[in-house]
Amino acid sequence: PETMKTIAILPVLGRVQEVAGHNLLEVALSQIRRARFISKTAVISEDTGALEMARRAGAIPIPRPAKLARSRVGTEEVLAYALKSCEEGEDFFDSVVYLNYLYPFRPAGFFDAMIDEFARTGVDSLVPTLKDYQPFWTEAQGKIMRCDEGLMPRQFKAPLHKGIIGLGCVTSSEFIRRGQLLGDEVALVPIGSALYSIRLREGDSFSGAVIAAAFERGPAAFGADSEKSPSVGKTTRRKDVH
Repeated sequence: PETMKTIAILPVLGRVQEVAGHNLLEVALSQIRRARFISKTAVISEDTGALEMARRAGAIPIPRPAKLARSRVGTEEVLAYALKSCEEGEDFFDSVVYLNYLYPFRPAGFFDAMIDEFARTGVDSLVPTLKDYQPFWTEAQGKIMRCDEGLMPRQFKAPLHKGIIGLGCVTSSEFIRRGQLLGDEVALVPIGSALYSIRLREGDSFSGAVIAAAFERGPAAFGADSEKSPSVGKTTRRKDVH
């Protein structure tokens, strides 16, 4: 990973959110600054306040065009535009870390551990996940189908993985340039605590209350060790067929 050029891109839509006096964009930028393997950071936003925060933090501020600020515009289109803007000079990047700044909690050393595993495995994308052993169903074309293996002790059951992409997904830059967040070969990295899957959601008082309490009491009170790096020793791969 030391020889790989990696850029972190943070899209911000609307004004920057705060919880319990904590500016969540500043929290995310502070976490990124502690990562050794992230070469540069970019913030793309239509909000001048967010761009000024990025500038003060040493990140690249990218004004977000009005057409990319519409609610129906996908993250992939925004990332492709941001990467193209950052590569207009002589800078070209091997990999991209996408993160949603509304996820405020990450293990210590999270970004470096993810980038190191990405380089080691040689996959196209590395996605943090939360294992779940609960019953799940999917509904399509009027049919309901069971996703899990049924009711059995969890030690005998394969888990389902909930993708926490906004926590920090690492992808080869060639796919981001094509407008794809995930490549053909994806590896999954389970995270240890459900706290890391909590995202501030507009109009959701519960997520705001949990985040505020975690800021006040510390992540350890919620079973998350902020001083311990994530374990990425074992990844699960899958091959997508397009």
